[in-house]
Amino acid sequence: MHAVKWSISRNWWKMGLLWMVLFLVIYGLAALEGRQKNREWKIRRTTYSAAPGGYKALYLWLKRLGLPVQRWEKSYHELPAGKDVLLVAEPEMGLGEGELKDLWNWVNGGGNLVLVTPFPNIFFNQKRLRTEILKHDNKKLMITDTLHFQPGPYTQNVQDVRSLPHPALIPQSPEVVIHMRDGNGGLLAVFQEGKGRVMVLTDSSLFSNQSLRKADHARLALNLLLAHLGDGTILVDEFHHGYGRATSVLDHMMRSRVFESLLQALLFLLMIWLAFAKRFGPVRPQVKVDQRSSMEYIQAMASIFQRGQARTLALLSNLHWIEEEAKRYLIDRDETFKNTVQSVRGFISKGDMDDNGLLRQVNRLYRSLKEAKQRDGK
Repeated sequence: MHAVKWSISRNWWKMGLLWMVLFLVIYGLAALEGRQKNREWKIRRTTYSAAPGGYKALYLWLKRLGLPVQRWEKSYHELPAGKDVLLVAEPEMGLGEGELKDLWNWVNGGGNLVLVTPFPNIFFNQKRLRTEILKHDNKKLMITDTLHFQPGPYTQNVQDVRSLPHPALIPQSPEVVIHMRDGNGGLLAVFQEGKGRVMVLTDSSLFSNQSLRKADHARLALNLLLAHLGDGTILVDEFHHGYGRATSVLDHMMRSRVFESLLQALLFLLMIWLAFAKRFGPVRPQVKVDQRSSMEYIQAMASIFQRGQARTLALLSNLHWIEEEAKRYLIDRDETFKNTVQSVRGFISKGDMDDNGLLRQVNRLYRSLKEAKQRDGK
């Protein structure tokens, strides 16, 4: 018997060790992936965030103005054809396969992209525009009040913009026009792409919850979003902030770059388990049939008694509530209602009640209260 117990405990110890190794492998691969992506998002430019750096105020303000604005929680494969405006503010997640091509096809077909981001990423058309940190005397970005505007629909009625330090926009083709520049370089650039336009702003804090009301930031936001809107819709990209995507652990692992490595690790652990396992499994002890005791009978009877008491308490509670409700409507003196209440009290005193009986009595009480209200005109 001791040998059987030792065999069982040893097999459980092996299985526990294997599961611990599996956990460490998954955790290590996930940590490695996070380090490789190197994404530490302290500020999320999403319309779901009410934090100072979020964009919820901008979204609610556009809604209050009655503008056709909606959160876009689908991939770029499903962008609708037309002269819509897509606002992409510091996307947190990369593009899926073929999304970049579909995005530029959408712009070429007449869509308008408003890209608000302080750093270069895959959304940039590097042939048209790039960013660069200009070197000052202290070799750091600085806050400056010097602003230069290019007249046009994007800077109309905009005179004061309090931008934070940002990279400079550097045109790579003559089609790119810098519409706003400060001491840190180009702040706003616009260029045409096919039938559509791309507007790039490198200071994403201007439209945040804490800065939207400052200076002429709200006016600048309206200029960018409405300059080429027409009869289209303002789409705010939330898909690349993580919204609208599948959030299950399985989906995350399948989309992860470590999925293939994880499968290999699982296969390796399965081979180890098969190597150490026995053909028909570990020896199991003989099943013992427990003897029934008188205590089980007592416990069963107590449970039945408790259920009976619970029905009585439930009916008493309903009766009390019905009487209080009748007093509130001044119909507690209705003869038919009083007779129903007395009948229910007599039913309770008998002490013989099942679930169906409880349901019937409660229905009688509620129906009697309703009829009394109708007779009284309430």
